[in-house]
Amino acid sequence: MLGSLEADQWSAPTDCPGWTVRDVAAHMLGMVEMAASVREQMRQTRTARQRSAGVFIDALTRCRSTSAPT
Repeated sequence: MLGSLEADQWSAPTDCPGWTVRDVAAHMLGMVEMAASVREQMRQTRTARQRSAGVFIDALTRCRSTSAPT
């Protein structure tokens, strides 16, 4: 499903205030990866803490959304 999105659809807003389609997809993928691997959970948590300037979940999502496909 995500593979069929056009480039402009990745930046479309969602029902989650302030989150784009890219952000939501990155969040979902990141949570699956985090649940599947303790090592990945530690890596994501460490990276999010380094980037955190507010809400932790937003920093955690930014870790993945910066590498989501365009």
